[in-house]
Amino acid sequence: MPFKQGRQKTGGRELGTENKITKEVKAMIVDMTNKLYQDVINNINELDTNQKASLLMKLIEYRVPKLRSVDVDMTGNNSISIEPKEWVK
Repeated sequence: MPFKQGRQKTGGRELGTENKITKEVKAMIVDMTNKLYQDVINNINELDTNQKASLLMKLIEYRVPKLRSVDVDMTGNNSISIEPKEWVK
């Protein structure tokens, strides 16, 4: 017999409580990335130009959003009007 709608919660984890393992794994990842970051900063001068450029290209993906392509259908009788913003007038 299913529970009736609106029944109060009687057990289990409280709403929003993280899984213990998830919490531990996240803490380990943060710790590892902090250590690796310090290693990179301390040894950046030992990298050659190509390695620095490669590192920059990999890291920039996390700072600058990727652009998506846009398809435009120009075959139909579609008209586009662009109105200037009020502050431009």
